[in-house]
Amino acid sequence: MRNLNKATTNPETFLKEIINSKKKENKKRLERLKSDLIERFEIYTNKANNRTLHTLVEKWHYDKDCKICDGYFLYHQYDNSDACISKLRGEIIENNNGEITLTCPICGLRDATDLDHYIPRQLFPEFSIHPYNLIPICHKCNNKKNTHWCESNKRAIFNAYYDKITNVPLFNVDVVIEKKLPRIILQINSFASPIQEDIRIAVSTISLLELLPLFNKHINKMLSKEMDRLKYERKHLSQSLNNFIIYIKQMYADMANEINDVNNLDKILYSVISQNEVVLQWMKNNY
Repeated sequence: MRNLNKATTNPETFLKEIINSKKKENKKRLERLKSDLIERFEIYTNKANNRTLHTLVEKWHYDKDCKICDGYFLYHQYDNSDACISKLRGEIIENNNGEITLTCPICGLRDATDLDHYIPRQLFPEFSIHPYNLIPICHKCNNKKNTHWCESNKRAIFNAYYDKITNVPLFNVDVVIEKKLPRIILQINSFASPIQEDIRIAVSTISLLELLPLFNKHINKMLSKEMDRLKYERKHLSQSLNNFIIYIKQMYADMANEINDVNNLDKILYSVISQNEVVLQWMKNNY
């Protein structure tokens, strides 16, 4: 998981841009709701900064069968504001090193093709057009998340704009030999109560979005590639096997040390290759 910078447009300015993009009755209706929306946007931003979004109280109810209700109207402003939403996405990308395609800040493995409503618009339709409630994530994480942002009156999903990334290792890392090849097995560590908020949210996110199988598949795919690459490299080096192993250990230890995030899959992989006795012994036997 990683943090993203928010768009440079503040919520009130973004709301004004959306209102100005509307015509006739839609514009009049948004103008009528404007002052209430600005107040709600300020409440959202303050609670997000204080990490108390879970205490928000409903104002407008969304009912898909009540098309005349303000909740229904506000829910659909996201769908009916394509130009403003597209501009917002561009600002978010520009504010995050200008990458052509952002990587999902939750799984870290797929392109962030969707703008997720962190607080689902089905529950709080007024935030369907709050720029700080719109976070780029991948389509699969978005689908898995659905409306599960809060569980038992506590936030359950990592917020890339506001949440702190934990510096505590989340994974227990084991290595086994399976089908004559080394395989990494990641499991979530057990944590004693009371659990730190950043750890709780990270663990909850991995569980709710079913990310552990994805992480295991990805890290083992990377491990297989590295083992093949090192085997090829070994064939083209004249140094002794012991010196080659020493060289590998130092190289991967240096690569691991360059990554600060203790839960980064690359860091875990490099640490395994440089330190794990099962992997090192496998290389001695096969190289």
